[in-house]
Amino acid sequence: VFLILVGLGILMMVLVSTTGSMVYGTSVYPVTRIMLELPGATFQFFAILITFLAAGQLVHRAAISKMDHLIDSSPVSNGVLFASKTLALILVQLVLWLVIIFSGIAIQSYHGFYDFEIGLYLKALLGINWIWYIIWAGLAIAVQTFFKNYLIAFFVLLVFFLFGDQISNFGIEQNIFFFN
Repeated sequence: VFLILVGLGILMMVLVSTTGSMVYGTSVYPVTRIMLELPGATFQFFAILITFLAAGQLVHRAAISKMDHLIDSSPVSNGVLFASKTLALILVQLVLWLVIIFSGIAIQSYHGFYDFEIGLYLKALLGINWIWYIIWAGLAIAVQTFFKNYLIAFFVLLVFFLFGDQISNFGIEQNIFFFN
């Protein structure tokens, strides 16, 4: 599932970059800023889907493989297990950001633009966006622990991600109820 979603994300990056190379009818160079705006943003949606699914697989892996009783009886604290799952999810996100960087560079090379701004890629993806996604990873782990079925928790997370900013339309306007 991971490779399929990464492949679809790369395909969407390529498709968006071919149509997104025109600004107001004028052809533009595929500079790093443009690679981060349109193609990178489309892949980031796939990154959040992978984060939600990976959180479900990590949290429910023991129960799915019928090893939960053995893991519960092991002399490892729950904090260590929780920290390892959270770290694994954060590292999955790091791999996804590196895929965005390498795909953006490959798209720029294909279009004949070789002025790569690696610092801008690192600043935008690893410095700014990754923090936002780490917070979502923490929420994904927390929500996955509340539900016994990881697919139900995935859909709850997806609905919250897509429609969470619409909560003020229901009369809830206090800042404590808004996430991230």
